[in-house]
Amino acid sequence: QTLQTYNIENTVKRYKEAGVKGDKLVLGTPFYGRGWSGCEPGGHGEYQKCGPAKEGTWEKGVFDFSDLERNYVNQNGYKRYWNDQAKVPFLYNPENGNFITYDDEQSFGHKTDFIKANGLSGAMFWDFSGDSNRTLLNKLAADLDFAPDGGNPEPPSSAPVNVRVTGKTATSVSLAWDAPSSGANIAEYVVSFENRSISVKETSAEIGGLKPGTAYSFTVSAKDADGKLHAGPTVEVTTNSDQACSYDEWKETSAYTGGERVAFNGKVYEAKWWTKGDRPDQSGEWGVWRLIGGCE
Repeated sequence: QTLQTYNIENTVKRYKEAGVKGDKLVLGTPFYGRGWSGCEPGGHGEYQKCGPAKEGTWEKGVFDFSDLERNYVNQNGYKRYWNDQAKVPFLYNPENGNFITYDDEQSFGHKTDFIKANGLSGAMFWDFSGDSNRTLLNKLAADLDFAPDGGNPEPPSSAPVNVRVTGKTATSVSLAWDAPSSGANIAEYVVSFENRSISVKETSAEIGGLKPGTAYSFTVSAKDADGKLHAGPTVEVTTNSDQACSYDEWKETSAYTGGERVAFNGKVYEAKWWTKGDRPDQSGEWGVWRLIGGCE
């Protein structure tokens, strides 16, 4: 059951069954091997009883691939073998019982075939220093059609990002956002909601004149020097009820210590410890805020 469950093929299958698209997954590939010593000779040391490793590149039991290339593969008493089920090579030295499992160009070929067959986004590796000859890196690059400075990266957006609610009352909502990643020359920002809009120069705004206990959708757009609008994400927020609350409204920019209480969205929350910027309604059972109840 363990061999059938804990492997690359089954893991990717489970992710996809859970709704994760292949292009959101990358396959990890090792530029190193793992080893043990005193392995019994049956099966060339594979699946045998072993002891702690006595050798390694920098630490016992861990071998850089470039070290294996230079000093271990089919030399110095070590012979390379192949596990056709796992599609990986391993080394065994019958003189000292050392067993080393690792990846090489052949096993990487199976991994890159798997990446392409399953529509994965690509491969990552750990780490570059373990492949000083670039044997494995070049294999990945060739099989996955990678070239330095290649591809078609998405251009930086001219729209504001990370739009968020920083505070609200029964009749107002405070918003903040970050400037566009493109670094474009922005003339102003436009906050739109219902059939209204306001313009500001800063990356924050307070919208007043709202109705208590009402849901609103706000869209923040960046207007460039040519007058073109670049819309950012929309945020939805419900104003507080008009029921009076004896506690101050929570603010993203304020710091709170354990025991302090705030009002947010018509409810009272108490801080368990020091906090700043953590929205009370998103805290959860193990978070910093404890829900006390509704405003009185």
